[in-house]
Amino acid sequence: MAAIARRLFLALFAYTPADEWRDLLADLAANLAEGNVSACLRLFTRDFPQREALRDSLAGLTAAYDLSSSVEVRTGDAARLEVDWYLSGRSKTDNSVAFQRREILTLSLTRAGKSWRISRLTPLSIFQP
Repeated sequence: MAAIARRLFLALFAYTPADEWRDLLADLAANLAEGNVSACLRLFTRDFPQREALRDSLAGLTAAYDLSSSVEVRTGDAARLEVDWYLSGRSKTDNSVAFQRREILTLSLTRAGKSWRISRLTPLSIFQP
């Protein structure tokens, strides 16, 4: 009986790849809010196209603004994931709302060991300072 209950529990509360993808995106949003560019970049593959440009954009953005994000997975799988991303920035100098952006981002994810990494993200313009 205990084995059946355990199987039922695991089936009901199993951690799926979609849960992992949502956690990855939540980590990216949290790292942006904390201004932690290095932690953001760790969520991308090492061969991510335009990695240096992304790093420079994130550094400029987090230096000038306090950021907050709202992220919702719309559709997809690891090969092509569509995400509705809302990003707002408050000026660090006078605390006024400097910008609000909303984009539908397309991502590709790659399994790296036990975790997922972003291998493609378009458009990158949402992260321009």
